[in-house]
Amino acid sequence: MPVHYRAISKRVNDSNIMKELFAFIFLWSICFPLCTGCTIRSVEKKTEKQVVSEQAWTLPDYSDFVESNIKNIDQLYTEEYGPYFFVADTSKGSTVVQNLIDTKLAGLQLTQMRFDGLSEKEKILFLHQYVLNTYRYGVEPNIWPTVHETLQWKKGDCKGLSLLLMSLLLASHFEAHAAVSNGHMWVNVNMKGQWQVLELDKDPDRARIYKIPGFYDRPLFKIYEDRTEKRLRKKE
Repeated sequence: MPVHYRAISKRVNDSNIMKELFAFIFLWSICFPLCTGCTIRSVEKKTEKQVVSEQAWTLPDYSDFVESNIKNIDQLYTEEYGPYFFVADTSKGSTVVQNLIDTKLAGLQLTQMRFDGLSEKEKILFLHQYVLNTYRYGVEPNIWPTVHETLQWKKGDCKGLSLLLMSLLLASHFEAHAAVSNGHMWVNVNMKGQWQVLELDKDPDRARIYKIPGFYDRPLFKIYEDRTEKRLRKKE
């Protein structure tokens, strides 16, 4: 099933917005409402200029895009991260993406679960499986759902399920953040000092694309509970 993003974002304190916008257009103009995978639709906030095409892509097209996009991002960006103001479209309007994370509501969900005797690793895997088994992976076009909406709908795409899982992990006092790159979103969690990927998309065909070397490495965006970071551009 396709997953659709719509994000409104702008770089904080960027004195050269047109240069940044040009690079953003170059990287994301081939992101898409994908008929077989995830999508990011980004709009530069200051100019309201849409920078993502509306065309449908097949799995082979997405695979080709991912391989070239990983190289393009590495060519334009360093491995270091800096602050980034990331605003997402919701059913009630635009808001900073951190407002969609809800550890309080996730904590209420945790009270219905039993963790007796589970190790740290087992608790993380339990929460991952809980989201995979309880919530259907489905299409939520154009908007970023809140945790409350995902719980209510019992379904979500990669962004909705990732924000839910991230909220559950944070409410359980684990270190976690959501990552966005290559038109997809997933969760990274610190498991005994090592960052581990928690994928919410069970589609086997897309899973093979996610295994392309570098897919999960050095994501373009990292969404934390209190901030968003983006890879810094290389100096010319």
